[in-house]
Amino acid sequence: MIKEEYSLSTILKLIEDCKSELNKKKKIKILKGIDSLLLRSDQIGESSLLTIKQINSALDRIEGKLLLL
Repeated sequence: MIKEEYSLSTILKLIEDCKSELNKKKKIKILKGIDSLLLRSDQIGESSLLTIKQINSALDRIEGKLLLL
């Protein structure tokens, strides 16, 4: 799920930071950063995340997978 050089707590912290960010552009930037820390098979990739609701949904899916580890 996550690249070896990154810890679960680091990514979960970034997810919380992203969820609390109000600026959509900053949310997308944080989400892309989170995505880059995941193994390629688990990355969400370049999708057209147009709404904050869609971004938060993606964050919830990533967080859910991480908490199952």
